[in-house]
Amino acid sequence: MMLIDVVAPSIASKSGGVGVVVREVCGKLVKMHNEVKIHVKTLGNGLEDTDGAAVDFKHSMYNSLPPKRLGFSPHMLVDAMHTQSDVVHLHGVWMATTAYGNIARKIRKTPIVISPHGMLDPWIMARGKLQKSIAALLFEKNSWGNCSVFHALNQAEAESISRLVPAANIRIIPNGIEVPSFIHREKENFNFLYLGRLHPKKNVHSLITAINSIPDHLYRRKRFKLYIAGWGDLDYTRKLQKLIGDGRKERFEWLGPVFGKEKESIFKSTDSLLLPSFSEGLPMAVLEAWSYGHIVCMSEQCNLVDSIKSGIAFDCGVTPESIKKTIENVLSLSLSEKRSLSRIGYDYCKFNYEWNNVLGEYISMYKSVVNP
Repeated sequence: MMLIDVVAPSIASKSGGVGVVVREVCGKLVKMHNEVKIHVKTLGNGLEDTDGAAVDFKHSMYNSLPPKRLGFSPHMLVDAMHTQSDVVHLHGVWMATTAYGNIARKIRKTPIVISPHGMLDPWIMARGKLQKSIAALLFEKNSWGNCSVFHALNQAEAESISRLVPAANIRIIPNGIEVPSFIHREKENFNFLYLGRLHPKKNVHSLITAINSIPDHLYRRKRFKLYIAGWGDLDYTRKLQKLIGDGRKERFEWLGPVFGKEKESIFKSTDSLLLPSFSEGLPMAVLEAWSYGHIVCMSEQCNLVDSIKSGIAFDCGVTPESIKKTIENVLSLSLSEKRSLSRIGYDYCKFNYEWNNVLGEYISMYKSVVNP
């Protein structure tokens, strides 16, 4: 039996893709592999939002001191001195939760696994340089130097890690997903979806600008809506809502955050995911969209370039012009072409990202650090 401490800022739905991924991975590992016992440790002072679902792992929460974005919890770090775990798995970087692994490594000689979740890619590294320099000095460089394995979501992330930590031992394991039964889409009308955090790196402002710029004559022939389901920075949210209000409001539906059954419903009632991000790890929204038979339009920065090269997804780029052109291309598809792309994306997701095909890689990774 391997005892694993999983440390992350949050596993709440509102924390975005990383928190949901951590929750899903831990739950699936405990259910499907009786050789692991997991203790998830996060920041917070109340019950996490888990979409109403019970979790199958032990979960402890720790109060943190301000500022909240630093994630410094003295109680969590004291617990690190006494952990009996075989492995500490750190999710995310640039927060003081990293210090949990440093302490466990120094005092208990516990091996560390780090999953950066895209937080070391060039777009992220170019921003907040002062804060990152301080974090690197206080805890990150120590953590990277003592890390037994870096877990990358894809080859692009592995290359980002190697640039910063040339000697890093890296294992590539993608995110996993539970794939529902295939949904046959027979309707002629077509709707788009953006689902995710509202943050400048997601480039939702360019997406809204692109939708506003589609000619009226095309819109009259191919009526559609962009449903925006997200949460995040208040100032950025206001900017997006102003872009909609100053533009063609009838082309948009603002949903706010959606989780659980509500999220499932919106995937079923829309047809194509649009994700023109400047930076991603491996976006869960894309995997979820494929699992519901969506036609996916995303930027290469979503790190699923093979699917674009194979014609499984559209490269929408990151400019309003390239996004607009992609939307127009999708709207011009025949019903049979839409059905075909829907099925191809679904099959691709099921073959490459279903949990059964992913979890064994986690077990192998943990064993490699426990018994090197």
